Amino acid sequence: MRRLAAILRLAGGLDRSHTQQVQGVAVSNGEGGIDMRILSQQLPEVDLWGARRRAAFFEEVFGTQLSILWQPVAAAAPVGRAGRG
Repeated sequence: MRRLAAILRLAGGLDRSHTQQVQGVAVSNGEGGIDMRILSQQLPEVDLWGARRRAAFFEEVFGTQLSILWQPVAAAAPVGRAGRG
């Protein structure tokens, strides 16, 4: 239950701004612990801050360091073509 709570707290922090900027999360094992890359078109400063504030509980529960970094993603390509016909 504590592990799930730690993950959900991070998720809540990742939408701290309530703007839904975060498009995805990539998690991997790094040398010093877990690396979490936050995928977003623009720097989600408030959301990163929110998640980092909740990282201590995650680190305690999982017994590892957590690194939270932003990784920019390219803008999505338009779905349709304008001017057909």
